[in-house]
Parts: sequence; structure tokens; C-alpha cells
Amino acid sequence: MAGILGARRLNIGPEIRARASALTAHNRQGTVPLPAYIGRPGMVLISDSHGAVDTYLKLYEALPSTVRFGIDLGDKVDRGPSPIEMNYVLQTLRVRRVLGNHDAMWVAAGLGVPAQSIELVRWLMRYNEVDFLTSALGVDLKPLTQFAGSRFSEGAHRIDVKSKRFKSEEAAATYLKIIAEAGVRFPEHRSTELSPSDLRIREALFLKGSAEALAPSERDIFNRLTGDAPLSGDDQSYFYRLMGGLKVLQPEEQAVVNHFANEFRNNYAFYQFVKWMAGEGDLYLNFRIRQGYSSDILALHATVPLTADGELAEFDGRYGREALLHLKDRIQLGLEAWRQMLEHDDQGLLEMHQNDISVLGLLPWDRRSPIYARQMQTAARAVLNEKTGTWEEPKEPFFSVFEKGEDLQALANARRNIAASFGFRNPNNFVIVRGHEPSKDGMFQVFAGGTVINIDGGMAEKYGGKGGALVMGSAGAAWLAYPSMNYTRVPLPESV
Repeated sequence: MAGILGARRLNIGPEIRARASALTAHNRQGTVPLPAYIGRPGMVLISDSHGAVDTYLKLYEALPSTVRFGIDLGDKVDRGPSPIEMNYVLQTLRVRRVLGNHDAMWVAAGLGVPAQSIELVRWLMRYNEVDFLTSALGVDLKPLTQFAGSRFSEGAHRIDVKSKRFKSEEAAATYLKIIAEAGVRFPEHRSTELSPSDLRIREALFLKGSAEALAPSERDIFNRLTGDAPLSGDDQSYFYRLMGGLKVLQPEEQAVVNHFANEFRNNYAFYQFVKWMAGEGDLYLNFRIRQGYSSDILALHATVPLTADGELAEFDGRYGREALLHLKDRIQLGLEAWRQMLEHDDQGLLEMHQNDISVLGLLPWDRRSPIYARQMQTAARAVLNEKTGTWEEPKEPFFSVFEKGEDLQALANARRNIAASFGFRNPNNFVIVRGHEPSKDGMFQVFAGGTVINIDGGMAEKYGGKGGALVMGSAGAAWLAYPSMNYTRVPLPESV
């Protein structure tokens, strides 16, 4: 167990420990009576807490112990102030955990996927959670600070940053992240080679001083890209060519990315934190009518990949339930390989399955990912004006077609295909409970003609500080809203 010697402890405050322990009592009455219309209580589902541990605890404290099963639908940390405490509560309450795309970023970073390692650093800097990296986990930021140097100092770069204390480092991490993930983010440009002129324009997009060296024709292109007017289709395509064409880090850049990949992978406290977060590595959970619910239930973070006509879409060579189960197997394999490396100094399993593990790097932010399912625009948002029209993130058909419910044939096809894949007998009497997209009013949302319930109410302060919990029973479902702590009846497919 050489890898554990000297490992840091994950420190939990006494108040959180006491409140979490109290919630394990089997005779709790709760602070808010359950509505009679749900019937016999079954389970509570919460999604996208993003570290809002106090709100999470208050919702659980409102429930009696007759609500026996807790389900978390992912995105447990990031944006909130208490990442360690949040995962501790989930572990203590034995909550069943489904992986969200933010959670997948932590898993992939821990397993040493380079693009996700530097992305995690960028993310925590951008949202002012660096103390967790340095104080709680002991991650050394010096290589990034040295790389940022004067090149990415404030006023020298054009990159959008939000960090209060690490602006230069965030800018440098954004620059590295865009290159490190270019082959995945812009697959159409995997064979693209940039000309010297392309490279000059590209560098000028990131670094202010580089614009001075542009030729007149290059400056014309640069001015169009960086202006405040919508870009033409050709200019948009050229921008994506610039971002996708440079996909190989220079040695000093690669060294910075490798540093963080190694810092995370060799950190036992980080492993424990991620293990608490990931649970069993589930991408979905099923609950059936025969278990005492009025509808079959599919609980997941975001989507089942679909085509525009309602057929199951492929991800990593598989479809529907099979695709999600295969990803779970890869997550479990990766976590076990990581454990063996840390506890037994044995990297054999990690090296044997490196290709399988690298696929997990697609889960956090890839458009095809079942737990993200939209086109991330980090590069455009970093260096272009929003008025250029490049910030929009197109969504996959699960959101853009199925949930809208306007194409009745596609809706019926999707219901039938999802029901068949997940073993539901009646394609008109199952409900998908998801999170991933915060509602503006803090309430649940119903989509796809009643088949989908979004329970991301924006619990973190960043998203409004509201949110709630979905309580499901034998006869119905209710939404416990925060902070009012009032119940609202939630329609299920049989009553829509």
C-alpha cells in the first residue's frame, strides 16, 4: 500500500458530520408532512446540487425515514462551496449515484486523461475553487503559473477569464485545453494542417501582441472574426479550422498538462473523493411498476442518445441501455485500475486498458455523450464576441426533437425504442427523470408529452439557489421546492 503512505485526509466539518449522521436514524419524522396523494413513499431524487450541501441536507431533513431510497442524478460538485462535504453526505446516506458530466470530468482527470486534467484545473480556477485543489488535495500549481508567465498576464491575452485570483493561470489553462482536446472537439479537422498564415491569425486570437505582426489580408480576417457582427458561414468554418487544426502541444505545453494528469492520478485523497462521487459508476437506474411505483422509471443525468426520427443513436459502438452499461463497466474498470496503482503500486491494469479508459474523456463535454449532448463552444466563448453567433451550443435530438414533442411520429418511435431497450412493457407508461439543465424558476419541468421530468431546479447559487427534490411513491409524485419547502404534485404519464 505504498501509494497511500502520507496521503491527505479529506476533512469534514463537525456540523456536516452531525447532520449527516442524524439522517441515518430509522425513526425520523421529517419537518414537512408528505402529501397523501403520492401513496406509499418510495424514493427521493435530487440532481445538480453542484456542492450546495446545506440545501441538500435541508431537503433530506424535511423527509421522514419512510422515504427509503435516495437517488442522486449527478453534477454533485463544481460551482458550490463544499465539494468534499457534498460527497461525504452522499456516501454517509448511502445515496445511489448516477454520473453527471461534471462528475465524469473528475473521473477522467483522476484516470490521467490529459484534456480533462487541464480542463478540471481551468474549471476550478474559473469558478474560484482553487483552494480545494491546493489546500485539500495538495496539487502544485507552480508549473502552470510559470508557463503562464508574462505571455498570459492580464492585458497580454484576449481570453475570457472569470477567476478572481488566478486570471493568468486560467487563461493559460484555457489555451492548453483547447489544443489538448482539438482532435476530439473538431474531428473533421483531425487531418487538417495549418499554414504559417493560419497559425499567425490563430495566435493573434489568443495573444494581443501577435496581431501587430499580421499582414493586411490576415488582419482583415482577424477583424472579421473578432468583431461584433454575426460571422458568415465561411468565417465560422475558418475559425473551427483554426481551432481544430492545431492539436499537438509543444513540449513545454505538454509538460504542464502531464504534470496535472500525474498530480491527480497519484493522489490518494483525490481517488477517495472521486470514488465517493462516482459510487458504482452508474449512468442510469431503473425502477419498475412491480417494485411499487405507478410508472416504470428511468433515472439518468441527461439523455438516451437518439436520432432525429426517434431511433436509438450509437455511442462508442453501442445503443441505448447497452451503451450506458458498457460505459459503467469502463468506469468501474478504470477506478479499479486506479486503486491497484495507488494501493499496490501496480499499473498493469491501467496500462492494459488505456484505450478503454481514454474513451471516458468523451463523457464530460462531447456532443455525442449521453450525459452532455450539446456542442460545447469553449474556444468561441474564449476569444470571440457573443454577437458573432458562435456561442450557441446546438443540442442533440433527445433535447431538440424528442423533448419538444412536436414530431408525434418521432416521439412515438423514441418511446417505443427506449421502452424496448430498457425493458419497459408499456411505451406509454414510463417516465424519464433527468437533470443537467437548470430551470429558471427553480421548479421541475415536464417534456416529451409527459415522458420526461427535468428536476434540475438550479440548486447552486450560480443557478439561482433554489432547486428541490422529487419524491415518488406508489400512487404519484411530488416536488418538494426549496426554499419554500412546499409540495407540488408532479404529473406522471398515466395522468397526463
